[in-house]
Amino acid sequence: DCGAPGTLLETNETLLRKGAARRVDFPGVTIHDPVYIEDGVTLERSEIGPNVSLERGTKVRGSTLRNAIVGREASIADSTLDGALLGNHVVVEGYRGAASLGDHSEVTAKG
Repeated sequence: DCGAPGTLLETNETLLRKGAARRVDFPGVTIHDPVYIEDGVTLERSEIGPNVSLERGTKVRGSTLRNAIVGREASIADSTLDGALLGNHVVVEGYRGAASLGDHSEVTAKG
């Protein structure tokens, strides 16, 4: 089932490794290839990759992302995600773990 989260993340990894990767460097950000970062993405004090795709308008601050596909205009702060599928306009703050969130979802973990 190509729509299953694990299969979708594996497909993303394969595409990135076979030439779909696109890297943009940001000061204060560590990037582990392969990644796909569209124009208009903002990254601050974060670690990105491997196998991460970020669509335009997404903002990541103080976070670590691995094995993730993130839609447009998402906001991720102070989180560690490994194995994440995030739709458009998703907000994630203070969350640790894997996640599969549709468009306009919000997760805020209080710690």
